[in-house]
Amino acid sequence: MWFRHDLRVTDNPALNAAMAKGHTRAVYFWCQKQWQDHNLSPARLKLTQLALIGLNESLAKLGVELEIVLIDSFLQVPGALNDCLTRHRIANVYVNAEYALDERRRDREVKALCRSIDVAWHPYHGSMMQMPGTLKTGEGNPYKVFTPFKRAWYRAWQDTSRQVLPVPKTQGEIASLPVPLPLPLLETEVPLDAALFPLDEQSALSRLSEFSNEKLHAYGDSRDYPASAGTSRLSAALTVGLISPLQCFQAAVNLSDGDLSRNPGAEVWVSELIWREFYLNVIYCWPEVCKGQAFRKDMDKVAWRYNEEEFASWCEGTTGFPIVDAAMRQLNETGWMHNRLRMVTAMFLSKYLLIDWRWGEQYFMSHLIDGHFAANNGGWQWSASTGTDAAPYFRLLSPTRQAERFDSDAVFMRRFLPELESLSAKQILKPGSPELLASGYPAPMIDLKVAREACLSAFKAVRG
Repeated sequence: MWFRHDLRVTDNPALNAAMAKGHTRAVYFWCQKQWQDHNLSPARLKLTQLALIGLNESLAKLGVELEIVLIDSFLQVPGALNDCLTRHRIANVYVNAEYALDERRRDREVKALCRSIDVAWHPYHGSMMQMPGTLKTGEGNPYKVFTPFKRAWYRAWQDTSRQVLPVPKTQGEIASLPVPLPLPLLETEVPLDAALFPLDEQSALSRLSEFSNEKLHAYGDSRDYPASAGTSRLSAALTVGLISPLQCFQAAVNLSDGDLSRNPGAEVWVSELIWREFYLNVIYCWPEVCKGQAFRKDMDKVAWRYNEEEFASWCEGTTGFPIVDAAMRQLNETGWMHNRLRMVTAMFLSKYLLIDWRWGEQYFMSHLIDGHFAANNGGWQWSASTGTDAAPYFRLLSPTRQAERFDSDAVFMRRFLPELESLSAKQILKPGSPELLASGYPAPMIDLKVAREACLSAFKAVRG
């Protein structure tokens, strides 16, 4: 069993199939240079290490030995895997598929290796509920728009019998505790707080149960308010595979007695899970987006700006717009950002500042504990109006209006901008107010109206 981003023993299709076949060993390839080249954050890598430690203990109870192999890049995977196969006389390799371009190239190389040495290759789909590329429009093309994709997703789901898989039956518990894994030392500037993010499989399952029973019913109403704890905080667990999307889906369905329409909060949450599947379909069907290209080719002609000083102000949370700055400081301090604020900050950078969205995409990936390429790329291209089913180019989320709507008491902004603690919400909600400036907080770096007109002009020039 070759583990990748599926670091769990429950609902793991490849692991279940491997252990049903016969005596199983497990391997994990730690490709740190490759991941750093892909802008994976230190926080996400550290979470992966903690997840591997927990997985090692879980597998030991099943009698499965986990081997960690330290290599630099995907190019070294075939040779490293061949060594494992030879040493242990392995006849079958089981994996849960990955869908980004480099990962698919790696797997083609490994599949060819297995064929050449008469080892069977068994791919499964453990990180998606439905195999990518299978849902098509009436014309036989992949979906570019989310809503019809979601309708097709539900129709197809009714025809599947896929259920959450239990923990496999043990093949004889390993007598001694597993030895410490040979993982490199990692330093991260953000604390991995177990109260914020589940750090192992059991914690992820407990978080799912707690969220489902206590918060899911109100998710549709509470999810947009960053000061409240209205979201599940399971995104990082999904990214490294401590939990599967099917487990999340099934929890929502069970809470709704099998009918999501009876539970609006659960229905909205499941819609977010399907967005994740939608973006995975996009990178699978249009792999060019994995190369830094805009989904809409004409949008690469937008006169993007590359002002490093303005970009630094955005990164550091010193733009002079409290909701943007608080969101960026939340990211820098915790490795996570509330989803609505991801849209607000992304639109501020790509539209109000007209800075190339790819700069922001890379910054998010290099800081997010839940950095997931498909979702991050899809979210940025949606905000920048360059992607599939993107926001219209003339839609700009005003940071002042967003703050008034979703943090009207300035609770969230004060939390991450402690220098504004003594100011009233009314004063904080007015960027550039005398009270804000007197506190030492920076003046707004742009005039929103002027920036909006510049953005519209830039996009209209491309559209003709």
